[in-house]
Amino acid sequence: RRRRRRWCHQSKGRQRNPTQRSGRPGDMAGRALWLAGVLAQGAASLLVGVRDPPMVPSPYVIWVENPVFPTTTPPLPEQCHGCACLTGVFDPFVSNNALNAKYTCRGGATGSGLIPELRWTGMEGGPHNKHTMTFAVTIADLDAPFGEGAGGNKVEGLFWAANIPAEWRELSAEKLAGGREGTILGRGVGSRDVGMAPICPKQGKHRYRVTIWAVRIALSGLSSDTPYGEVMAALEGSELARATAYAEASNA
Repeated sequence: RRRRRRWCHQSKGRQRNPTQRSGRPGDMAGRALWLAGVLAQGAASLLVGVRDPPMVPSPYVIWVENPVFPTTTPPLPEQCHGCACLTGVFDPFVSNNALNAKYTCRGGATGSGLIPELRWTGMEGGPHNKHTMTFAVTIADLDAPFGEGAGGNKVEGLFWAANIPAEWRELSAEKLAGGREGTILGRGVGSRDVGMAPICPKQGKHRYRVTIWAVRIALSGLSSDTPYGEVMAALEGSELARATAYAEASNA
């Protein structure tokens, strides 16, 4: 009897953990029910998360709707004066970094006195810009006469027009036909008349610089035969802003 009581005392002191596995069918069924409850609770929390998403963005995902990307580049500092900026529209004279063929020998241009077709915007008179008095246009061959990379080259002026009225927004043969209104046209290299001769690079590839200027004064002392270098010096000393494009042409 004493041995039996000791065995019962030891048995009562042992407490079985309900999560511990045993080979009895009742214990296995209880554990299965417990796991099913845990899984059901997790599934319910996921469903709640789907139905009620957080109002703040995830720290790992950023949602962007209807992105808008800039389609134009900002103006260069040399294009602006105060709050006004000069924007050149060089097409059709320059298109895709190439000169329009109708101004070149390859395109069948002949004679002399050609006028490039250019337009511009900005630098109008108003509260933000009361300084523009005239506009000007210059065109130069940067690789005359032997082509890009050759020795002995120089910058050669092909065309210039100065004292274009501040109200004008374009330069073209049609515009000038209505009256120059003080505009002075230079006589380009190889041109018998005022204006530009057809562009005919003799060898290699040539780069051309086309510049539209906003000027603070009407330049004095100019004539059609004023050298290109003197015109450039006068413009650089009186400019407010400039817009420039580059083009290429070759004899190939």
